[in-house]
Amino acid sequence: MNIEYDKTIETKRLILHKSEDLIDKKFLWTIYLKETNEKIGQISILVKEENNINCFLYPSFQKKGYAYESCVEVLKYIFLKIDIKKIITKVAKKNKSGISLIEKLGFEKIGKVKEIINYELTKNIFLKDLFRKESLYITEDIDKEPLIKFITNDLIINLTGESGSNIKSATEKYLNDENCIVIDLDQIKKQQNRDKNNQHIYDMLVTKYNKIPNLDKNFDKIYLDILKFYQNETKLLIITSESFRYMKNLKNLKGEIIILRTCINKCFDNCLKNYQNKYKKANFEELSAYCHKTKQIYTNYHYLNNFINKIDKDLTSK
Repeated sequence: MNIEYDKTIETKRLILHKSEDLIDKKFLWTIYLKETNEKIGQISILVKEENNINCFLYPSFQKKGYAYESCVEVLKYIFLKIDIKKIITKVAKKNKSGISLIEKLGFEKIGKVKEIINYELTKNIFLKDLFRKESLYITEDIDKEPLIKFITNDLIINLTGESGSNIKSATEKYLNDENCIVIDLDQIKKQQNRDKNNQHIYDMLVTKYNKIPNLDKNFDKIYLDILKFYQNETKLLIITSESFRYMKNLKNLKGEIIILRTCINKCFDNCLKNYQNKYKKANFEELSAYCHKTKQIYTNYHYLNNFINKIDKDLTSK
């Protein structure tokens, strides 16, 4: 019996067009960037005893979350519309990006032969993880309550979110509280006007490193420097930054972490409003340039979702 399947899958950023079913039950999708209709890669799945999945993106479109976004939709198609129960695939040990993608999709190691690692993903595991992420992740158009994870008993609040999620507003109540210390790492990074506490941290970092280290690349190091600087303090320490998503070792986190999950469309609108309030005389060209730059949050929030996923999997909420 022949079954007709939809030939097009659309996501927020991508269009995946499926070719006619090829010989030996091989399914092939061509990936297009929705904004420009530009072809950026392909995904294929060979539906046999070992249902191998392969994804290729042109180099300039890698490391933007497109491979993961595409593979999720293709896996949903394979598991739900074709009703495959399990996919077994192989990845070369030296293919670090391929391993990262496969494991992020939920595949589990089932063995290794020389330089090849075998992975397996069942329908039940994939769908369970997918539903967990859909309830957890920041999206483009739906606000969610802040995600709060308790880690240790230390008097520390770590606060993060995307640009425009109003991190600053969330800390205003602590700024004039004599029992609190608020450190805004994004303010230190941008070298704007600093209050007393942020100036202390700026001076400490410059003294230690001769300059402010790159926050994204050295977040763990800077975070631990701040904890050491205030190790004898009895006040509540609030550390805020968009760059928490770049933390490499979650075991460095102390206290509790709060992640603002404002939807990305609202974040973009808030960024635009803040810019217009700050630069009331900005002309159309300046405003357009700012909007173009700020559109990066539609890519960047995927990195924050990766961090949320790590937090949810690696840390236990109490």
